[in-house]
Amino acid sequence: MYQCAGSEEVGDLYRARAYVRDKMLTVVTIHRPPFVFLEVNSTGHILHRAGFAFDMLEELQRKLGFRYRLVLPCDGNWGNKLPNGSWDGMVGMVIRKEADLGVAPFTITLERAQVIEFTFPYHVEPSAILTPAVRQSRKITAFLDPFHYQVWLAIAATLVILGPVMHTLAGVPWLAFLYPHTQVLNCGPVTLLGHYWMLSAALLQQGVVYPMNAASRVVFGAWITGVIALSCAYTGVLISFLSVPKTEKLIQSLHDLPSQEELKWTFARGSAHEALFLDKEADGIYAKIGSPFRSDHSGLASSNAQAVAMVLRGTHVYIKERSYLDFAIEEDYHRSGKCNLDIAPVEFFPAGFGWIHRKNDTIGQLFNREFIKMQQTGLFRKWKLKYWPKPNECTGRGRRSNSKALDVSDMLGSFTVLAFGFLCALIILLLELYRKKVRLRSRATTNTKRTQSLHRSTILQEQLSSQKSTYGLLSAIPGIHAIPVPSVKLIPPTPVHHHTSPSPDSHLSTIVALGDQENTRSQLSPRILGPLKHPPTSEQHCYLGCSSHPDTQSHPSTSALQHPHTPVHQPTHTRSHTVYLSL
Repeated sequence: MYQCAGSEEVGDLYRARAYVRDKMLTVVTIHRPPFVFLEVNSTGHILHRAGFAFDMLEELQRKLGFRYRLVLPCDGNWGNKLPNGSWDGMVGMVIRKEADLGVAPFTITLERAQVIEFTFPYHVEPSAILTPAVRQSRKITAFLDPFHYQVWLAIAATLVILGPVMHTLAGVPWLAFLYPHTQVLNCGPVTLLGHYWMLSAALLQQGVVYPMNAASRVVFGAWITGVIALSCAYTGVLISFLSVPKTEKLIQSLHDLPSQEELKWTFARGSAHEALFLDKEADGIYAKIGSPFRSDHSGLASSNAQAVAMVLRGTHVYIKERSYLDFAIEEDYHRSGKCNLDIAPVEFFPAGFGWIHRKNDTIGQLFNREFIKMQQTGLFRKWKLKYWPKPNECTGRGRRSNSKALDVSDMLGSFTVLAFGFLCALIILLLELYRKKVRLRSRATTNTKRTQSLHRSTILQEQLSSQKSTYGLLSAIPGIHAIPVPSVKLIPPTPVHHHTSPSPDSHLSTIVALGDQENTRSQLSPRILGPLKHPPTSEQHCYLGCSSHPDTQSHPSTSALQHPHTPVHQPTHTRSHTVYLSL
């Protein structure tokens, strides 16, 4: 025992210093950022090492003068108790004297402390849950999110009820004592549909024609007051939703894991968390977290890289110490440029980290003394700033403000409503064009018929005038009687051979066919059909102007105008000629 620079060193410390000086220590370690960074080749040899723990080890080497060689655990585990009572991983190697020292952030647990010794806890940190990045609430109905669906239902119900109420009040004439107007619009009183349109326009803050009835104005004023309050609330919440997107964080704490089914959870095999959750004496939330793995350990992660990959796939969450989770987020951010990972805000299970060595080994006491000096001189803080992940937009410490510029996805719902309005307007426009086309076609048909009717009337008037003139001329001829025939059909005359010397007793009968008043399409003007030399006998019906001389016989080829329904008998006058006029 001696004194040096005011410090006392007992014989055990002196022997420990002498023991480690120039001694080759076998150090077992494992890759665990940010405490241990290892670069290992395909054969398992360590090519490069760095990290918080190795800065501590090199400081100890500088002061104590020992040498060391690094080895890796053959099974890649930290150390967990096996069913037969033995230990695997780095803890088992130290127990079996395969390694003198375990340099890594070992979580200090009671079960491990029973078989090995820990150094002074040089770092204390809690455990946390690594989750997939929170999803921003971007959906087509985002513009409806400011109000709960119950509020929208209440607005719709109020709108439906107020329409008939205002229509009823506006229809009572004796209520119009303040505004005695019976006409709300220039075109007449407002209908029920008009009141609905008025209420809807007010809801959308559009200009409306106000009702003039006193009672309906009071109701409408109350509706406008409510609309103002609703619109202000909606606008404020919508702006906050769009500028600061609403996130859907599924996992907040360890207690949320058993109550959801979307994400599974896992932790490292052989880690302190396995001992924590699978302990037989565990109860409460720890027992619930470990229950899926008590009979089947296949769901446990064999490495940190495997666990992070499961989280990136969006199927699992990973329970691990916070320092490693921060490093995993930073590493993924530098690789992908995106924030694909996040950490649940509620932490749990704060634990201290230390190195491990064999029980009753004086090296631990020597290292504990040096650890305390490192902490007091600020070396731990220096190394932590050197190796800990720097704050970035993905971590809570460096996350920037959530406010952002709006993009198309934020306004997708509004554009969808606008597109739907354009589509409805287009459909209505096509229907109106079709209706207009039908109306124009119907109007054109009506105009055509009207023009044809006017044309027929004009022709008929001309025919009547011509008939009157012809009737007057024929009537003025002695021995000719003009008898109107209701309707006739023209049969082309057959040529006949006439005697060169006509009978002195007979006169040439002139047949005049006039278009009837009802069927003016076939005969539009009077026509002289030709002479009739042989009138029909008395037994025959004549459908044409015929001579009535008794000695005259009908000729088989006489030209005639036939009518199926109006037979004309032979006149009884013997010395006159009769002309039948078709009217």
